Amino acid sequence: MGILSRNYLNLSKIEESRGRNKSALELFRKHALLNDSIFSMEKFNAINQMRRLYEISKTNKQIDQLLVEKQIKEHTIYYQKVIQFIILAILLFICTVFGFVLLQKRNLNKAYTLLFEKNIEIVESQNNLLDKYSKKSKKNVLANDVQDKLLDKILVVVDDVSIICDVEFSIGKLAELVQSNQNYVSLAINNALKKNFRSFLNSYRIREAQRLFSEPDAAKYTIDVVAFMVGFKSRNAFHDAFKEITGVSPKFYFKSVQQYS
Repeated sequence: MGILSRNYLNLSKIEESRGRNKSALELFRKHALLNDSIFSMEKFNAINQMRRLYEISKTNKQIDQLLVEKQIKEHTIYYQKVIQFIILAILLFICTVFGFVLLQKRNLNKAYTLLFEKNIEIVESQNNLLDKYSKKSKKNVLANDVQDKLLDKILVVVDDVSIICDVEFSIGKLAELVQSNQNYVSLAINNALKKNFRSFLNSYRIREAQRLFSEPDAAKYTIDVVAFMVGFKSRNAFHDAFKEITGVSPKFYFKSVQQYS
């Protein structure tokens, strides 16, 4: 169409040079019409091109927006899953710890019960043994048996808590109270009770400590106070003697008595 328009223009000039004005005018008119048509078509194409570019741009923006929204949704879903997983993990951990604590507490309570019952059996056995020898010495006094008479005097003395719980109480003082000597006192205790004076004395002192621990207002006492009250000079000595005789520590025994009394 561009070539045809230019040809019309050239022909118009040729005709004009020959003096054919009418023919030249007609050819120029065709050139002008065709040229206007080409111009209009170019404008139309340019407008269409701009419209297509606008639509493409608009579509691209919509696509970009949809992609952004999709990414946001995917990230949101991902973080929601992560948070849910963390919450489930925390809940599982809490349940596991809680279950473990309950199991440990149950086992500890069972251990408290067993040890307390075992300790009571040991104490009762020791008390029965001491009572047995005490009754034997009181009921079956042999006039000619110096050892039994001496043991009877010893048991009478050690039944007095105020005497045996004196920190300064010793086998020498016991011998003075029963009007004998230390060797005879030691022999009487060893032969009759199969233990030395220190173990014999500690058994009575620990029994008094157990009585103090079992009192309703025992919470007012500390381990050190009880140790001094029953005649021990140090906490360690009291702890060792208590554990040797009862099988458990003073603190454990006190806690058991308070829990199950």
